[in-house]
Amino acid sequence: KKCFFNIIKHARPNDHILYSIDEISTSILQQKEPDLVFATQLTEEIIALCLESYRTFGISHDLKNLFALLLSPKYVEAIWPQFGNAIISGDYHVSHCLRVIIGCQISFGENNSCLLDGIPLFLISRWCEENRDKAPLFIAEAIHPLVKIDKKFVWSQLAKYLLNSHGNDENVLKGLTHTMYQFSWSGSLVPHYEMWLDGFSNLLSHENPNVKKWAEKNIEYAERKIRETKSEEDEDELRFR
Repeated sequence: KKCFFNIIKHARPNDHILYSIDEISTSILQQKEPDLVFATQLTEEIIALCLESYRTFGISHDLKNLFALLLSPKYVEAIWPQFGNAIISGDYHVSHCLRVIIGCQISFGENNSCLLDGIPLFLISRWCEENRDKAPLFIAEAIHPLVKIDKKFVWSQLAKYLLNSHGNDENVLKGLTHTMYQFSWSGSLVPHYEMWLDGFSNLLSHENPNVKKWAEKNIEYAERKIRETKSEEDEDELRFR
């Protein structure tokens, strides 16, 4: 019982034990017939490891192949309830760890996909409807609201779901706003704010007045930041001539 948990918990940082466990576990999960018992037990041990907050980076980095398999179509319907219950359990270390594992990470101007994007919407929406006080906020804070498709930034499937189904929840809207303005960027910040300006402008015709009002406020903010940033960049250009 909890064999992997005990091995990982007591391993030294340079043992590369997580990599070995990733290799062994993925080979078992990739067998022709799904091993739901093993997958369920493994998920339980991963959640237990998330309580060890100092393990978060190692778990998310070295077990990434394992997580991709557990949340693949072969296992996700059986496994997601375990992840979902752990996320809303109220334990910060667990929810933070799982956000790092399945959520979308900040990158330099690129909104890369993450495991959360691949989970079927019906599973996410059912979980959110059953846990409206916690689940939608977790999703809002774990996704990239805008994604790049055919050189254009559009609202992601999960962002659209949140806006359409939870657009009256101010915490969810605040969570999306917080996610939007937590970013890494190289070069001028103007294109970043213009990206959000375009995204929010597309919500001005949204059927929910609360979402429309939220979009209007963020349009004002983005326009102000564009003006301020351009002014600062012009001043810097004059200063260093």
